[in-house]
Amino acid sequence: MLKVIGIGSPFGDDQVGLLLINELRQSEQLHSYLSGELELLAVDRPGASLLSLFEGAERVIIIDAVVSGAGLGQLHRWPDSTTLESCDSFLSSHGFGLIQALTLGRQLALLPEQLLVLGVEIDPVATGADLSPMLGQQLPILIDLVIEEILPLLKSF
Repeated sequence: MLKVIGIGSPFGDDQVGLLLINELRQSEQLHSYLSGELELLAVDRPGASLLSLFEGAERVIIIDAVVSGAGLGQLHRWPDSTTLESCDSFLSSHGFGLIQALTLGRQLALLPEQLLVLGVEIDPVATGADLSPMLGQQLPILIDLVIEEILPLLKSF
C-alpha cells in the first residue's frame, strides 16, 4: 500500500499539505486506486503520532510546507529521510515536527520501506485563514507534480 500524508495546520500557507490531499481525493487519475492500493491522509500537526500512520504501508509520501528561500510554490524532493535530519527548512508549529518524527522513526526502525518527502515552498508570513494568492495560483501545478510522483509508485505494485 502507498500512503500519501499531507501535513499542516489549517492556517495560511502552512495548510498546503492538507489542501493538496483534499485535491488529490478529487483526482480522476487516482480515483480507481483509492479502494485499495492508495490511502490519502490529511493530518494537522501530528508530531510523533505520524509514525503510527505508516502502519500497513510499504511506501509513504509526505507532503509538508517548507521555508528555504526558494521560489514560492517550488516543490522540493527528499527521497531519503536521513538527508532531512540536517535540514532546517520545515515548519513546525510545535516543538516536535516532521524531522524529529522521522529521526525517531529511523532510530526505532518504524519507517516504511520507501519514504519520499515533498516540501512545498511557502510564504512564512501568510498566516491568515487562506493560502496566499500566489501559492493558490500554484496549486494546480503542484497537484500535477504530486500525481506524477504517485502514479509510478502505484503502477509498480
